Amino acid sequence: MPNLKAFTRRGFIKSITATLALLFSRKSFAKLGDIAFWKSGKVGAGKLFLWNDNWDGVMGLGISARSWTQLAPSVSSLAAGASTEYAHTGHIKTDGTLWMVGRNYHGQLGDGSTTYRSSPVQVTGSWNQVAIGDQATLAIRTNGTLWAWGGGWNGQLGQGNGDSNSYSSPVQVPGSWSMASAHQSSAAIRTDGTLFTWGINGYGQLGTGNTSNNYSPIQVPGSWSQVAAGLWHMAAVRTDGSLYAWGRNNRGQLGQGNTTNRSSPVVIAGTWTKVRVGHESTYGFKAGDQLFSWGANDDGGLLGQGTHNTHTSSPVQVPGAWLDVCDFGRWGAGMAGLKTAGTVWTWGYGANDLIRNGLNYPPISPHQVPGTGFNAITGGHGHLKAKKADGTLWVAGYNTDGNQGLGYNFYSPVQVPGSWVMVGSNFGWRGWGHAAGIKAPDSLWVWGNDFYAEGVMGQGNGNSYYSPVQITGQWRDFALAEDATLGLRTNGTLWSWGYNYSGILGINNNSPQNSPVQVVGSWIAVSASGWRWNQAAAGIKTDFTLWTWGTNYHGILGINLAPGGGRSSPTQVPGSWTQVAVGYESMCAIRTDGSLYCWGLNDDGQLGNGNTTRQSSPVQVPGTWSFVNVGEHRAFGIKSDGTLWGWGSNNAGTLGVGNTTNRSSPTQIPGSQWKAVSASTSGSGAYMLRGDGTMWITGQNYAHLGNGVWDSNSFSSPFQVPGTWKALGKHGFGALKDS
Repeated sequence: MPNLKAFTRRGFIKSITATLALLFSRKSFAKLGDIAFWKSGKVGAGKLFLWNDNWDGVMGLGISARSWTQLAPSVSSLAAGASTEYAHTGHIKTDGTLWMVGRNYHGQLGDGSTTYRSSPVQVTGSWNQVAIGDQATLAIRTNGTLWAWGGGWNGQLGQGNGDSNSYSSPVQVPGSWSMASAHQSSAAIRTDGTLFTWGINGYGQLGTGNTSNNYSPIQVPGSWSQVAAGLWHMAAVRTDGSLYAWGRNNRGQLGQGNTTNRSSPVVIAGTWTKVRVGHESTYGFKAGDQLFSWGANDDGGLLGQGTHNTHTSSPVQVPGAWLDVCDFGRWGAGMAGLKTAGTVWTWGYGANDLIRNGLNYPPISPHQVPGTGFNAITGGHGHLKAKKADGTLWVAGYNTDGNQGLGYNFYSPVQVPGSWVMVGSNFGWRGWGHAAGIKAPDSLWVWGNDFYAEGVMGQGNGNSYYSPVQITGQWRDFALAEDATLGLRTNGTLWSWGYNYSGILGINNNSPQNSPVQVVGSWIAVSASGWRWNQAAAGIKTDFTLWTWGTNYHGILGINLAPGGGRSSPTQVPGSWTQVAVGYESMCAIRTDGSLYCWGLNDDGQLGNGNTTRQSSPVQVPGTWSFVNVGEHRAFGIKSDGTLWGWGSNNAGTLGVGNTTNRSSPTQIPGSQWKAVSASTSGSGAYMLRGDGTMWITGQNYAHLGNGVWDSNSFSSPFQVPGTWKALGKHGFGALKDS
């Protein structure tokens, strides 16, 4: 039975009336909010503002990292930082001008600053080649001079005399040069065919017969035509067509039939035309556009041979006719290739940064990226750049650092067209997701990525959409997990669609649904969260009963069931409830008497009960509460007196209490008259809204603080975002202003 102590006799009668009216009128939701402490998310139409790195097109502006987008015309040469976390890229136009974009912490853009750029900036001079290293850049001018800039702590800038300085403007490396390559070490070939290397040498990757770092170029004997510098090894082709490799060989990347490191070049049998290197793999080309690969084959089958985790220490041919390959996956987890037909193909886990529909997982064989007419490619940190025969430059893929140069990483609030009631997004462990919003008065729209192509957009197909598409019906609320969407219609019916491996759709099976299907019952609230195989949902019915479903890792369903397994249909949690919030692996809910309970994972104290013991049934958090929100390993609540409290993980200062110490009991956040809070379920950030309309953000930035910059700074005390706001998005995603 509901606890009715907080109700007056008149209030009790109004509550019953409101519950019955719910079946007939959408306006009844507001009445329920007045009676039973249940706060409706519907606050009236407003202007929607979002700020983030637009991964998966979650800005809803019709632009996304997923498909090819033209960046510039008249391009002659291009380069990107292969498999580096510190992504920056460059390209040279036909007029010889060099343009750089992306991260710039160490001055690797060469524009004399350390300011990140999401639109290309020019580097002074006339150039004909650029090579991107880990956090440094090498480039050759049209007069044959070689220049370097960016991070130089291992001598990779080649300035000699133990110079480990970083430079934000080009500094010259003496000599006359024809080509350069860079990663954590640097290599370049002079116009007379001599090869020189410099930088870090812990595995003998400089090919000098030892493992000592070099701050000046040192010659590798022989006459050479092409060189490729990798993470810990190098490979190069001599003028007679013989191929050599040296450095680390833990995965057989030196092609010797063994895993012995070599600090001097060792020959790989055959006659070769070109060589490329990946993270711990090597790719060689023979006459007739034949491609061979060897070395590491994990991360989804990096060798493109149709196998996974079968490393190869000798060359094996990859079927097809190929012009080039490049390493483009984040942290070395993906490869891309250009076929003679002008098509681009990807394999390894990184393929999922560009392709969504119809992929087996992991994609151990090459899969085509839609588009034709390409004649050159290069790869970076989860993204590709490709050039067409007409000189146009095209980009696709991961764009966190602005390295695509499209300028659509939004570090300050940007308005999304339309009049909106609410918005939300759930980013999964991969860093991608989809978004949803309700436009005034009650239309539901979704956009973003459908990773499993199982129908998370509810359109009857497995497509991704980078502009909002409408879901038929009249809606008042929704909830999102990584691969599923749940929507609450104005008549109290609950519907779900998308990937259903975890049973999160609540329809008593695990079958995916690409159109909305009804969840049995009449409902007043819904919440969901989670990613990968760990996704759960909860809802409150019109009789104030709480029901949960999905996976039960760490006891998140709160039904006193041993952790693991789950439920594919709603199962009741005892008690009478008015609000529920599902976070990542934990859940909290408020009862009709204002008492707060939490359950699930508790390793960081996110249950707020003073310890770190996992709970599979609700445990009470002291106090009387009016609002609760759960993020990733942390939770926030507003008490009935308007004070805001946080508990759980505080790794980036996200709790807003002025430090980074975890809290297993609620700790007050300064300020009063708080109205709402929204915490990310896949990151270290939280948005907080006061009654005066001011919005405050805590945690780590990475484009999520709305302060106009991309950096890794953290705020352990609330940081104000300019403007007057009326509502927060779900899972720390955007906010609404008055119309």
